[in-house]
Amino acid sequence: MQLMWLLYWSILLVSCPWSSWGQKDEATSNRGGGRGNQDVLWALTRTMHAGEIIKMEDMTPQPRGNLHVPGAVGAPSEILGMQAARRLHAGTVVTKDQWKDIPVIKKGQGVRIVLETPHLRIVAPGESLQDGRAGERIRILNLSSRQSVSARVQDAKTVVVDF
Repeated sequence: MQLMWLLYWSILLVSCPWSSWGQKDEATSNRGGGRGNQDVLWALTRTMHAGEIIKMEDMTPQPRGNLHVPGAVGAPSEILGMQAARRLHAGTVVTKDQWKDIPVIKKGQGVRIVLETPHLRIVAPGESLQDGRAGERIRILNLSSRQSVSARVQDAKTVVVDF
């Protein structure tokens, strides 16, 4: 019974002239605009586990046809070097929300905590209490005061406390 409903809805959505769901959006299509080939979708060639880094050989182009996939990657360069946010099966269409940047600061790593105002700059040693990506707010243990603070990751060794 479920198979019949699935077949019914897939035929209705594809053949329905007033429905734009599942159809290619010409307004957002970018033909030769420098952001990759919008006439193809990129699919995984193998199953990837959470935390694995994506490489070019992990993806293969597939013809898009009339299918519109929200968030689909237009060019592999948009996600190369990122890590899988969750387990992804072979054949899955690659979308931007499946990937996250690699943390530049690891949990337990020593960092420099910086608090800066126009007239004052304070620097203290700290230890990261969680992984952090550039621009992300994470918890840091101030080793001088043993207080936990929230700070924004600036680079691989520095976090900034906003004052």
